[in-house]
Amino acid sequence: MHNTYGPIVRVAPDELSFIEASAWNDIYGIKSGKSFIRDPKWYANLTEGQDDIIVANEVHHARFRKIFSPFFSDKSLRQNEAVIVKNIDLLIRRLKSQIKNTNEAADMVKWYNWTTFDIIGDLIYGKSFECLENSEYHPWLAVVLQNIRLSSYVALMERYSILKKLIMSTLPKSLLEKRSMHLEVIREKCGRLSDSKNPNSIIGSLAGTNPPLTTSELEANLALMTMAGSETSATTMSAATYYLATNKAAASKVSAEITAAFPRESDISWAAVQKLPYLTAVIKETLRLYPPTPVGLPRRVISNGEMVSGHFIPKDVCLSHLKLEIYLMKFRLWYI
Repeated sequence: MHNTYGPIVRVAPDELSFIEASAWNDIYGIKSGKSFIRDPKWYANLTEGQDDIIVANEVHHARFRKIFSPFFSDKSLRQNEAVIVKNIDLLIRRLKSQIKNTNEAADMVKWYNWTTFDIIGDLIYGKSFECLENSEYHPWLAVVLQNIRLSSYVALMERYSILKKLIMSTLPKSLLEKRSMHLEVIREKCGRLSDSKNPNSIIGSLAGTNPPLTTSELEANLALMTMAGSETSATTMSAATYYLATNKAAASKVSAEITAAFPRESDISWAAVQKLPYLTAVIKETLRLYPPTPVGLPRRVISNGEMVSGHFIPKDVCLSHLKLEIYLMKFRLWYI
């Protein structure tokens, strides 16, 4: 649509899509915080009425951010490096075993999902889900992936509220059952805050939070992190693997950079990998070409009107930025 109609496209009566770079800061920048809100029609609530950090209002969002952001800091990730490396080492061993013992191709989407789910289990709950160990989906992981599908239906119902009953009647019963199972597992884990074997895990460190989170707030945010923290990373790695597998020049270049920097596997560390410019470029280009969150993170104007990319946008219009930058798609991975 942007190729046909230009850098700004009206995709619904009250919704505009932008691709100009200048629109990014206008819509999502710090200064826009009091003029735009996350459009509630697009942000599905997955936990029976309790807002998580994504859909919360400014006051609760700030409170949740203050509580959870330390767990995602560089310092926290360094403290948990051994936990992350343990799972990655297991992934490599399992892949080598498959290569040695079978002639079948490895389904890297599965392997990456197993890895990130095990890591998020360690980081949040202090215990891996053992997907890599068993080479299969943990029952809860299958539920988490189905909840992502359910969120699309929920967002659709918010957008077309007049058809809500009709959409509800078409929802697969299995999706609703899996949603209930997802929440039950979260509640069971929240009831054992002090059981974490990893002292740096989120659930093992929240018991002393002041002011404390309510039970429903904790459940909502952990449900979100379990889903968003694992599947999005696996999707990005799957895309990066695909692009490298279909581009020998780029694959050779990143391989040469890694082997030159790390003569032994044990030399690889959190700090060291951040000094690899080509690998960093591959990751960023993957995120540009195949963002794990495909929607444009819609915002709705709540002031009397705002200027976006040189255009006046009136109140109550929904805006989003198409992160794929369609006009630059021809500059693919092999042009870096």
